Amino acid sequence: MGRSVYPAWFAGFACVAASASVSDAEVTAPPAPKAVTGVSPKAMAHGGDAVGEAGRKVYQRYCIGCHGEKGDGKGPAAKFLDPKPRDFTKGVFKFGAVPAGKLPTDDDLMRTVTNGLSASSMPSWRLLPQDQRWAVIQYLKSFSPRWKKDKPGPALSVPEDPFNEEPPSKLPSIRAQGEKIYHGRTTCWGCHPAYVPNDRVTSYVQAYGKSETPRAEMSKAEGKFSEPYEAIVMPPDFVKRRLKTGHSLEALARVIWAGVGGTAMPTWKGQLKDDEFWAMVYYVRGLVEQRLAKNKSVIPLPKYPQPKDR
Repeated sequence: MGRSVYPAWFAGFACVAASASVSDAEVTAPPAPKAVTGVSPKAMAHGGDAVGEAGRKVYQRYCIGCHGEKGDGKGPAAKFLDPKPRDFTKGVFKFGAVPAGKLPTDDDLMRTVTNGLSASSMPSWRLLPQDQRWAVIQYLKSFSPRWKKDKPGPALSVPEDPFNEEPPSKLPSIRAQGEKIYHGRTTCWGCHPAYVPNDRVTSYVQAYGKSETPRAEMSKAEGKFSEPYEAIVMPPDFVKRRLKTGHSLEALARVIWAGVGGTAMPTWKGQLKDDEFWAMVYYVRGLVEQRLAKNKSVIPLPKYPQPKDR
């Protein structure tokens, strides 16, 4: 690489360390697109020379160190990172409010770039001006021919939360319903851990007229091999691991509803009734709260003001 590239990407890589201080921060919605030095948002949606050049400059300055010059996830810093940076040449993305396996929308990509991914080396780039973030999103599409062949998947709208106005006293019964659905209806323990004894798992499964047999070591997550990522992908243990896209009800609902691209996590849209779906979301949130409660015993990092979008 040229002499000017090293200090640029190294400065970006240094931001990874800074991102650790906001590891459990709640994520926010992506900002509306802004023009890139006179380029309209509509033009940005279709790329173009001006947007491409602006995006290339942002990528070389901040992204190349991890994602690599060719966008293949093999930048100079990649060997030090786990999980590895995304390989943009595959055109496969985990997180988006689209059916799992479909290309994400620009809003999905902006959400990831803006908020970063917790428990990974992908920091929040909120401090970058919005126009630079929108431009680099268009540029990263140049690494895979899939963006020319396929359109982004349809945006999936999560159904309205039917329990939103329920009093706190109802929460235990909602989560109890979610526990039954998690272990019996959707058998999430096929990959994620089970959080109840095996005999209770069996009773939940039988209550839905199913015959799945509990696997060995149900208390642990079981990874599945992913062909797109050419690696075993481990699902999170909700009481132990931070979640990459955040732990708010909104973030949990979006991931469960849409699924996770390139992994065994399916799209649950259309598979559950709205109240079943949300009961499971509340149950998973309850598991996450157990981890958050344990972390309160750890000396917290200083809290810094959340930077505003530029």
